[in-house]
Amino acid sequence: MVIAEVRAYIEHTSATGYSADEIREALLVAGWNPQDIADTFAALGTSTPTVPAPPPPPPAVANKNEIARIQAELAHEQKRKKFGVAVSPAAGKRARSMTQWLIDKSIVQNEQQANALLIGIMIMCLGLSAWFIFK
Repeated sequence: MVIAEVRAYIEHTSATGYSADEIREALLVAGWNPQDIADTFAALGTSTPTVPAPPPPPPAVANKNEIARIQAELAHEQKRKKFGVAVSPAAGKRARSMTQWLIDKSIVQNEQQANALLIGIMIMCLGLSAWFIFK
């Protein structure tokens, strides 16, 4: 299949004096499909003298939103495996920022101490709730 980006690259580099072999090699190194390169060369019928080819444009990749979504899913899966329970991404973000806040304010020295403090606070709240409920 003739790809517009590959065609434009071949036309530009061949016009500046690069050989077909060098252009083909540069496109292969950049990750383009060999069949697409061959189809484009066949459609153009290009052959030029030998000059080192500049690097071609890389093939298109997923957009930033898609990459961020995949990274968030991977982080969520790692938490689920680590703790053995389903952890909502929002809850993990809140817990992480509270932990970071405790460290930033020099209330604790590391994440382990921050988590222990937060668990202690939760246990005290539960105990206090139970005392009011059952008194």
